[in-house]
Amino acid sequence: MNDLNNLIDELWNELENKVRTKDGIPEKTFTTLQTLKAVEELGEVADMILRIWHTRKDKKMSEEDIKKNLGKEIADTVIALFMAAKSQNIDIGKELENKIKFEIERWKVES
Repeated sequence: MNDLNNLIDELWNELENKVRTKDGIPEKTFTTLQTLKAVEELGEVADMILRIWHTRKDKKMSEEDIKKNLGKEIADTVIALFMAAKSQNIDIGKELENKIKFEIERWKVES
């Protein structure tokens, strides 16, 4: 998780220096924009899933390519949410670890 946290910090620094600071975007607005970006990306995830289910025909992309794109769109969604968390000084690595542990316990089947 340390490598992931380092990458999150690196991306945050780039966004902070080149986007938020340069464009003078207030912190709350930046958080809102990152959240909206996550919603946009989630729509693209939904689009890829619909293509996999063949409810949207795509003659240009094979099913394998659609699945590769799905992974990229999920990653884009997660990154936007990570940046929204970072903008609020939330340690998303710690929060994910705690939540995953909670979910493991929650779904354990009693023997």
